[in-house]
Amino acid sequence: MSEGPKPPDEVVDFYALGLEKDRLDEDFFPLERARTQELILRHLPPPPGTILDVGGAAGAYALWLAERGYAVHLVDPVPLHVRQAEEASRARSAGRLASARVGDARSLGFTDASTEAVLLLGPLYHLIDRADRLRALAEARRVLKLSGLVFAAACGPSAKAQGADAVRAPQPPAAGHREGAGIPASAGGREAEQEEKRGMRSRAAHICKRHQLQALAPYPKSLRPTPASRSRRP
Repeated sequence: MSEGPKPPDEVVDFYALGLEKDRLDEDFFPLERARTQELILRHLPPPPGTILDVGGAAGAYALWLAERGYAVHLVDPVPLHVRQAEEASRARSAGRLASARVGDARSLGFTDASTEAVLLLGPLYHLIDRADRLRALAEARRVLKLSGLVFAAACGPSAKAQGADAVRAPQPPAAGHREGAGIPASAGGREAEQEEKRGMRSRAAHICKRHQLQALAPYPKSLRPTPASRSRRP
């Protein structure tokens, strides 16, 4: 992406580690995938149809929808994710992606009214400014047909304020670390490796948390939870 809007460098740098590809298969994330798929299928019209997966990472949802008979175009700002999605698509005899490209949610290279649905299951987490979030939503609306649907994931004001004290910057990858190579090799076998991976994903959550806290600024103060109200949450 040499031109046009870009996400924050720290977001691209973290996702370039390659951890997103298998995230939905590990820990509690299969529940996230199952719930997301349930909601999509509840509202999505049956195939055939065109779907745009914006911020689609390595293609977890895009490939799933392609298998179901949709023409799916994946857009992601991280070149590694696009390469991973393309490789996974080429390895299939059926249910391949219609396309995969590097791009940004705020400037989609698709024509007006060209798709039945747009997935925004990640970009709104990382767009700090209200104007950028509205721009991404406007772009999704632009490419949708008249009866099209937008599936968007975001956090409300209350969720954004949780864990504010835990926010910290991610640690840089070790010297010589290759893009997409995952976590650095660690002594202690698979258990230590999994612990390292959980730590890196925790730092990724802190990236999201900081962006969400910054994005909270446009909300009226009356909507922001107080420390007392947060302490009463289970």
